[in-house]
Amino acid sequence: MIPTPTVLCAGAAGEVTGSANLIDTGRAKVLVDFGLFQGGHSQEERNAEHPGFDAREVDAVILTHAHMDHCGRMGRLGKLGCHAGIWCTEPTAEVIARVLRSSASLQRLRVEEHASGTVPSMRVLAPASMATGELGRTTVPPILYSEAEAKSTAGQVRSCGYGEACQIAEGVNATFLDASHVIGSASVLLEWGRGLSRRRLLCSGDIGPARSPLLRAHGLPAEPVETLLMESTNGGRAGGGAGGPMVRVVTPHIDGATAVAGGPSESFSEYLRQAVASGRRLLFPAFALGRMQLLLSWIASAVREGTVPEFPVFVDSAMAARICDLYARHGHLLDPAPARLCARGETPFGFEGMRLLRSRRESEGAIAQDGASALMAGSGFCDAGPVLRHLARMLGDEGCDIVFTGHQIAGTLGHALSHGASRIELHGREIAVRAQVRVVSGFSGHAFHGDLLNWAQQRVIPGGRVILNHGSPAARDSFAATLRTHGYRVDLPQPGEAISI
Repeated sequence: MIPTPTVLCAGAAGEVTGSANLIDTGRAKVLVDFGLFQGGHSQEERNAEHPGFDAREVDAVILTHAHMDHCGRMGRLGKLGCHAGIWCTEPTAEVIARVLRSSASLQRLRVEEHASGTVPSMRVLAPASMATGELGRTTVPPILYSEAEAKSTAGQVRSCGYGEACQIAEGVNATFLDASHVIGSASVLLEWGRGLSRRRLLCSGDIGPARSPLLRAHGLPAEPVETLLMESTNGGRAGGGAGGPMVRVVTPHIDGATAVAGGPSESFSEYLRQAVASGRRLLFPAFALGRMQLLLSWIASAVREGTVPEFPVFVDSAMAARICDLYARHGHLLDPAPARLCARGETPFGFEGMRLLRSRRESEGAIAQDGASALMAGSGFCDAGPVLRHLARMLGDEGCDIVFTGHQIAGTLGHALSHGASRIELHGREIAVRAQVRVVSGFSGHAFHGDLLNWAQQRVIPGGRVILNHGSPAARDSFAATLRTHGYRVDLPQPGEAISI
């Protein structure tokens, strides 16, 4: 007798990072994603812990996309005893080796910095109600895997085309469907068994908005499924409205008051027009995969249409430059307008003022740029990378804006700044925040509440079962309540909980 299939939610169950789910069909075990826990020190320490399952028993690995919270622990698989094939789409297969090698290199660098006493120091000094201990690591950081181990893991990668049923393990087929989150992102339909024992489980991965300005529409399975394992990151948010991205100024936090993005909002176009006219220098902390391409394509389109005047835009990320090329090579996966540009040999990201920075010298020159300019640099959480160098130069300058376009995880410098920190310490130097800090809504790579509901209704049978993961407790609870009112059975697993399906 074949055991009852189960889903073990080994990560991102009631939280937003560390995605990992083990599907046990009774004959094979399939690991869907193996991502980093991100945030404060305690979150980082979890990445080196036992994953909650025996990796030696894993028969196949699915990677839904190459964001670190979904792939960042995969370099550990070999040392954990898993040498199974890692299945993903072709664009993800093209980028994952570089992503893992970059992660391994950063891990080694952080250990070297700790040994030499050059670890970047970050802390919030004011207001007192927000004051923190060291945001940068003060203990020896773990090395999860080496560059050699990252290379070995990349050798296990196998690609599967969208809509193509690939046999990934004994009796288990996987079909990748476009999730419209980033290039190469996928929802994955797993099928096994025959007749009355047939099972069909759809794993959502991260779901992009229904109408992305850059990526093509979501893919659909041939028929609805009985069980859906689904993310709920923005399950508690109604969405940014139909007017396009909107910008608000973050009011500096005063003790006893609540820091909010206050004052009237304005459109992103109007904000950029005014910023260019007044000669402001803008810094966008952003991630190299997805967010930078969305920002660049939006600005390039606005410049081409004359909505925003031409101005210098610098991209301080070699990874982002390579991923822009990846998008262009897979233009058929984009929304019709950028796809037509790619078909003509053009790029949806290019315009006269855009420049890719390829050295530390060029990066320093961009900081010293006179007149209006924009600088995009990683990382989006302001916890590492070149963005720290730029923040050190720009936070104390009244002529600069720090512009956040994505969710900020608590315990990071990005979260503190976007919530009104007025004085920080960075690299041992105290800085009064005189730059204007702004928060933009409308650039999320995740679908909001309404889009998530429509997505689910098109993919799971009426009265079917939805297992919600990858979302804060508040977001999951909100979306679960909506699903239940529409007749679905909903599970809210805790980390490490196995659910029979």
